[in-house]
Amino acid sequence: MTRVSRHGGSRRARRLALLALLAIVGLTAVPASAAAQSGQAMVRVAHFSPNAPAVDVYVNGNKTLSDVSFGTVSQYLEVPPDRYTFEVRPANASPTSKPVIRATATVQGGQAFTVAAVGALDSIQGRIYSDDLSAPPAGQAKVRVIHAAVGVPAVDVGVKGGPTLFRGARFPNATPYTSVPAGTYDIQVRAAASGKVLLSASDLAVRAGTISTVAAIGGAGKAPRLLPIVDAAGPGRAPSGGMATGAGGTAPDPDGGLPVLPVAAAVAAGAIALVALAGARRRGAGKAR
Repeated sequence: MTRVSRHGGSRRARRLALLALLAIVGLTAVPASAAAQSGQAMVRVAHFSPNAPAVDVYVNGNKTLSDVSFGTVSQYLEVPPDRYTFEVRPANASPTSKPVIRATATVQGGQAFTVAAVGALDSIQGRIYSDDLSAPPAGQAKVRVIHAAVGVPAVDVGVKGGPTLFRGARFPNATPYTSVPAGTYDIQVRAAASGKVLLSASDLAVRAGTISTVAAIGGAGKAPRLLPIVDAAGPGRAPSGGMATGAGGTAPDPDGGLPVLPVAAAVAAGAIALVALAGARRRGAGKAR
């Protein structure tokens, strides 16, 4: 076991407590470049399982998010590089009950990840997607697609009357990011085999410098739909981790682009997570002394 000094553990605890305090006043997220420079990692959680109930999310045994409903994507949280175990349980279930999902990831400083629950309830699984928050070329934006729609075949994603951006995206995978010029787009999701339009989104505003994910979600009794998510709002701005509520509503981005996480929910999630991580670090430091 790595030995942690008393003073080192105290410093970490104080730093995490300070981050929790900042979260309470609305400063949970940090620009990706700042996270990279500080050696921190960025992690967020997504609920893409259409017929699964609301869930609680545990990180290293600590409840980090509560009552997370389908279609929810949390804001990014800044965490120290380490090995993390993510567990998902039905909301309000005993913390000692068997998790429906258990996923482990080693995160390194400067990296960003989305930990997602995908699939129908009877075959639910945890997926960990690597998020590329590096800046796009000048005047352009970066976009990718996560195919999380249960029962939907492999798809191509393209601009209506324009180029195909992604080919053969299969459940439950994510495509690489691609750069596109800033503008407003009508997006179509087509069956790769037949070209039939399965889903569409009109007037999707894409701003220069932004990084976005479009998730195809639903199936298993829910109509498939597209969920636009802001990964990063632009150079020097905090990664957002877009949010659609379980009811399908969205909160508008202040600049009129893709939806972002409502501030109150983001602040609460960040505060809870950072307090939990602070407690875990303090306990770890105590055991090592």
